[in-house]
Amino acid sequence: MRVGIFLGELAPTAGGAHTYQQTLLDNLRHHDTGHEFLCFHYGAAPAAAASGMRHVRLEPRGGTNSRLGGLARAMGRRQRLPSSRKRRALQAAARAERIELMWFPTQDWEPVDVPFIYTVWDLQHRLQPCFPEVSVTGLDFDRREEAFRHILPRATWVVVPNEALRDEVQLFYGLPAGRIAMLPQPTPDFALAAAATATPAPRSLAGDPLFYPAQFWPHKNHVVLLHALRLLRDRDGLRPRLILTGADKGNLAHVRATGERLGVWEQVEHRGFVPQAELASLYQQAFALVFPSFFGPENLPPLEAFALGCPVVAARVSGAEHQLGDAALLFDPRSEEELRRALLRLEREPDLRAALTARGAARAQAWTGREFSTALLRLIDEFAGVRRCWSSDTPYVHS
Repeated sequence: MRVGIFLGELAPTAGGAHTYQQTLLDNLRHHDTGHEFLCFHYGAAPAAAASGMRHVRLEPRGGTNSRLGGLARAMGRRQRLPSSRKRRALQAAARAERIELMWFPTQDWEPVDVPFIYTVWDLQHRLQPCFPEVSVTGLDFDRREEAFRHILPRATWVVVPNEALRDEVQLFYGLPAGRIAMLPQPTPDFALAAAATATPAPRSLAGDPLFYPAQFWPHKNHVVLLHALRLLRDRDGLRPRLILTGADKGNLAHVRATGERLGVWEQVEHRGFVPQAELASLYQQAFALVFPSFFGPENLPPLEAFALGCPVVAARVSGAEHQLGDAALLFDPRSEEELRRALLRLEREPDLRAALTARGAARAQAWTGREFSTALLRLIDEFAGVRRCWSSDTPYVHS
C-alpha cells in the first residue's frame, strides 16, 4: 500500500511531540515492509529527510473555509489552527499521490478522504476541564470536543498508549474496542544512544540537582516542586537545586512569583529550550527526575530518565501505573509532603535507588521505536486486506 504520514510542521522546539515523531520515523525505515511511505509536511522537512523516506512538501491551496477543517491540528501542544488555505492541501496531495491509508502520528490532523489512523495522547479536557489550557484558552473545551467527535468516529484505528486512555475513548466517544490499538509511547532514540556511553555516578540530594523538563503550562504543576523545596529546607536542612527546561506557555511568571514568595527561587535554574545532547546530560547529572504533571496517561520524560539511569519520582495520575510500573516512586501531585518523602527515600535508601534504576533501564529497553513500528506495521498489514477491495488509481464513485 501507499501509506501517507502527516508530519505537519513540528520543530524541535515543540518538545516531546517532535521527539516522539522523530523516533517513530527513524525506526520505521529499518523495516522491509512491502509498503511505500510518503511523508507530508509544510515548510522544511521536519523529520522526513532524516528518515530516508520520500517527503512531499504541502503548498497551501485556496478554498472556502470549513467549519471543522483542520481543527484538531491545534490539539498538539502548539494551540494553533491552520489557515483555511492549508485545510485542503493534505487532501489534494493525498489524492495526487494515490495514498491508500494516512497515518497521523501526533494529534495534528487535517481532513482527508482516505482511511486514516489517528493518535490520541490524552483526553484531559474531559477528565480535568478545570485547567484553562484545555478549556478556556487556545483550543477551548467546545472546539476540542467538536474536533474529537468529528475525527474519532471516522478513524480506521485510534492509537492510544495504554488501557487507561483506551477506556476513556470508549467511555466518552463510544468507539468499539476493535478499532482502538494500544501502542505505548516508545523510549526516545536519543536517550538510548546517550545511555550507551553513560557512566553512572553516586548522587546525593544535597549535591546534585532535581530535574524537570516541561513547558510552563498550569497542568505541569511546577508549583508543587517549589513547595517541596521549602519543606526540604525548613524541615530537613536540605537546599537541592532544581533545573527546569522548557518554553513559557503563559505560566512562568506565576511559577517565578510563587518561588520568590516561598523564598526558594534562588535554588531554581531555568534554561529554556535545550537541545537533546544537553537534555541527556541533565538527566545523567540529576539526583532524580521529578515529574509532577497532572496530565497522563503517558509522558516521555520518565522514559528518557529510565534510559539514562536517572531515578523517577512521578505524579500518581491515571495511566501512570501502566506506563511506569514499579520503576518509579509515585506521589499525589497535590501533595508536596508526599513528594518530599519520596525524595528523602531516594536519599536514604540506596538499595531502593539502585532497584528503581535497574527496573527503569529494563523498562526503557522493553519498548522502543522498533517495537512501536513493528506493532504499527501489523495494523497496516491487517488493513491491506481490506483496502484492496476498491481502486487506489481512480476515486470510487457510487452509482
